Amino acid sequence: MRLTEIHNLGEGGDGSGARYNSEVAFLYRIAGDKKFNPRKPSSSMDMSMFADPKRTATEIDRFLVPNYNAKIFDAWEHLADSYMDAIAQKEGARPQKLGWAGGSNINDDGVADVVFYDFPAAGVSIKDTGGITLANLTPKSLGLEPDRGRDVFSHLAQKEFDAMKKAIFTDVLNDSMSKPDEPQNYGGTRQIVYNSETQDFTVDGKQKSITATADQIMAQIGNNANWQRVFGDWFQQNWQAKKSYAAPLYKKVAKMIELQLEEALGDNEKLQRILQFADQPYYYATTKGLYLVPSIADAGDLQLKQVYYGEPDGTAQKFIAEIGHPDNPNNARVTVYIRYANGMFESNPTVRVQDLKNPENLLWEKIV
Repeated sequence: MRLTEIHNLGEGGDGSGARYNSEVAFLYRIAGDKKFNPRKPSSSMDMSMFADPKRTATEIDRFLVPNYNAKIFDAWEHLADSYMDAIAQKEGARPQKLGWAGGSNINDDGVADVVFYDFPAAGVSIKDTGGITLANLTPKSLGLEPDRGRDVFSHLAQKEFDAMKKAIFTDVLNDSMSKPDEPQNYGGTRQIVYNSETQDFTVDGKQKSITATADQIMAQIGNNANWQRVFGDWFQQNWQAKKSYAAPLYKKVAKMIELQLEEALGDNEKLQRILQFADQPYYYATTKGLYLVPSIADAGDLQLKQVYYGEPDGTAQKFIAEIGHPDNPNNARVTVYIRYANGMFESNPTVRVQDLKNPENLLWEKIV
């Protein structure tokens, strides 16, 4: 799916593989003119149907071949068959000119992965799950902008954040010291080892390791860093036993974030952008159904009805936003997650708008 705002271009790993398989399968169902060849997928399609045949052929082969998954591809080819029949019935025709967001995941229309040119709808936005996931945002986009390199939770409640990290780091360092010279990891890829001879610690980072004393490590808890991932992994693994460490922090920030979300989502233009309405209508496809998303003009005025804390049992913080039209008591609902998508303490939290419920109350039309 094409994600607006400031988007991480490609999640990597299995996520990217699912995206390439689902999107290229959709393209193949429309433009395929011979038996599918997973070693050179573009050779299986009528590339004259694409607005930029050369670039599209190169990207199809480049991104699908190393990520090809026959199970995902075949499932989406089957879905695309029924979805395109439904689109043709709805629009009275099939698209004759195509485009693909490809590796950049960006198109001029801002929403479609599979692009339709000279067609009533802009194309199809594809999500390889049953749920409806919307925008990846930044804390800044919701008015939660910390100083550069600073954790958003630290920005909102530094005293409580530092106390939480101090307790976590202390436990991890003590655990490592109790098993000298034995590398420890906690369900992740990073590890820590206490060096008994030098009485310091070596901690793995994404790019490089650090070696430091306990005092030197504790002095750096104010900012996140990639070598701190092992401490976050420990906390995730021991959440049920140690969640009291985070309770004062999350209690304090919950109301602050609620108020900030109310302000950030308080006007129609921002809501339309976050909910991914576009100038032209488009289709949204998941494994469980196909929707027609109206244009901005047809969506009408939207209003944030309420925001409330989701009471999560974990380190991810979630908030429920109910959104609808001013004159309609029936609302759609989205979940705003603030979480460490790339590892707790390794990098700063991200903001994701997910799990859209009751989209028909935003005038989404269920097609299949």
